[in-house]
Amino acid sequence: MNFWGTTLFYCYFSWGSKHNNFDVFKQYGGICSDHGELLKDYYCNWLMKDSGIFLANGPNPAPDEFIFVRPWLS
Repeated sequence: MNFWGTTLFYCYFSWGSKHNNFDVFKQYGGICSDHGELLKDYYCNWLMKDSGIFLANGPNPAPDEFIFVRPWLS
């Protein structure tokens, strides 16, 4: 993270004809931060499925720990 608090990671995902794009990490207000504070040893694990885009936290999440966060766009 940078000094100014503007660290941002943006991704484009595609699955056949489906796609989506969004911020996968934002230092403040992002899905991978906790009220602007990045948690020590915090992991954001993204999983792409035919049914959508899922996220789980932790170093080795079990398959049932992934939660749906984004649909695919056509």
